[in-house]
Amino acid sequence: LEQTLFSLLGLARLHASTEPPAVEAIDLTDTIAAAVDAMPVPVRDRVHIDIAPGTPLVASNAVMLHHITMNLIDNAAKYSPPDSAIGVCVTEDGAGGAILSVVDAGTGLGDNAQDLFGLFRRGRNADSAPGSGVGLAVVDAFARALGHGVTVSNRADGQGSVFAVTMTGWPRT
Repeated sequence: LEQTLFSLLGLARLHASTEPPAVEAIDLTDTIAAAVDAMPVPVRDRVHIDIAPGTPLVASNAVMLHHITMNLIDNAAKYSPPDSAIGVCVTEDGAGGAILSVVDAGTGLGDNAQDLFGLFRRGRNADSAPGSGVGLAVVDAFARALGHGVTVSNRADGQGSVFAVTMTGWPRT
């Protein structure tokens, strides 16, 4: 409940502001570690982290990216079997930035995958998991405000879904 309330407050602040969020150089290793540490132990124990060597710093907002990451991990935990792994992977995007992916072992996505990012929208398996339909709306809104891209797809092996956030690299001087 606390995460949902913070998310709704963050969305309200984002919509009320005329200023873009402040960005800084972010190390995704630290961001992921903090998000995983904030999860309940049963979820934390399921997370497998894979960060490619040489992944660049990204231009983002620490608080907003923390909540993006937490919401994606929480979503993966809700919609996959309780004993399945949740992958949190970071790769370079080929353009100097990075891609943060959260991979689950759930039933995958239906035809309305992009609708999942609407406020209070829930997917086809929503009856089997707790939630309010706020988390992915926060992911989408925060990512767009930061200039990040968000995609969702079924895993290539058909055993779950992949939520990916593409971020611009921090300019090197």
